[in-house]
Amino acid sequence: MICAALSLAFSGCRWSVTTWSFVCWTVLAILAWFVTSWCSGVGLSGRELSWLEGVSSRTSPIRLGWRKFPTDGANAMIVGGVDTVTVTLTWAMCLLMRNPNILEKAKEELDTQVGNQRCIKESDINKLVYLQAIVKETLRLCPAAPLSAPREFTQDCTLGGYHIKKGTQLITNIWKINTNSHSWPYPLEFKPERFLTTHKDVDVRGHHFELLPFGSGRRMCPGVSFGLQMVHFTLASFLHSFEILNPSSEPVDMTGILGLTNVKATPLEVLVKPLHIFENQMPKIQLMVKPKKLAEP
Repeated sequence: MICAALSLAFSGCRWSVTTWSFVCWTVLAILAWFVTSWCSGVGLSGRELSWLEGVSSRTSPIRLGWRKFPTDGANAMIVGGVDTVTVTLTWAMCLLMRNPNILEKAKEELDTQVGNQRCIKESDINKLVYLQAIVKETLRLCPAAPLSAPREFTQDCTLGGYHIKKGTQLITNIWKINTNSHSWPYPLEFKPERFLTTHKDVDVRGHHFELLPFGSGRRMCPGVSFGLQMVHFTLASFLHSFEILNPSSEPVDMTGILGLTNVKATPLEVLVKPLHIFENQMPKIQLMVKPKKLAEP
C-alpha cells in the first residue's frame, strides 16, 4: 500500500531501481520509527512492541543524518501489506488453473458485466459476484497466514473446562477452522458456488467464526478492506486482459511452505496471451535490426 502510494506520488520521476528502493525503504523506516515512538509515548512496551522488534533475524538499518532508524518494523509492514496480497493472488491462480471450468465461468461473468470494449474499473467489482466468491473460496482454502498472530491472556480464566493462566499465548489455526467439515461440506474441494448458495451470507471480515482469514475482533487485520480491494481488482484485471494456459500437462503443484505467510513451494508457471482489448492499448514495440554489412572478398 505504501509503495503503491509512492509510485503514484512520484510517477513522473525517472529513478533507477537503486534510488527507488532507497526511497521506499527510507519512508518505511521513518514510518516504523514514528509508530514505535507513538507506542512508547502512550505507554506500550515489552511484548506490545514485539511486532516492531525483529520480525526477521536480519537488521538492515538505514542511516539518515544523525539518526539510525530500525527497519524491522518496516519488514513487518511489508510482510503484512504486500506479501499477503501476492500470496493470495498466486493461490487464486493455482486453484483456477486446476479448475478450468471455474476459470471459464469467471471469464464469462467478466464478458457479461464488463464486455470486451474497455478495461476493468473499480466500480465493476460489486457486479462480479462470482469473482468475489472465487476470492472467498481462495481465502478459505489457502489463507495467506494459516496461523494467526499470537494473542496473550491478560488474566486467569476458564474456557471449555480448561484453566488458562494469565500470560498464556494463543495461536489460532485459521486453516483448520476454515476447513472444518462440520461447517463446510467437502471442505478440501474448491467450490466457489458455495458462497452463492449455502454460505452466501458468510463474509471474511470476522463476523462469522467459520471463516477467519483476517482474524476477528479488535485486533483483526486492519487492512482487510484495502487487501480485498486489491485482490479483487488485480485478479479481475488479469483474467479480463489475458488468456491463461498451463504450459504443462501436469496439474499445478499446490505444495506450500509455512512461514510468516503460506508461500507456494515452487514458482507458478503460466502461459499468458493478451486479449484483443489489451492488445489495442499496448504500445507497439518494433524491433529494429540493423543489417550487418558483409565484408567484401
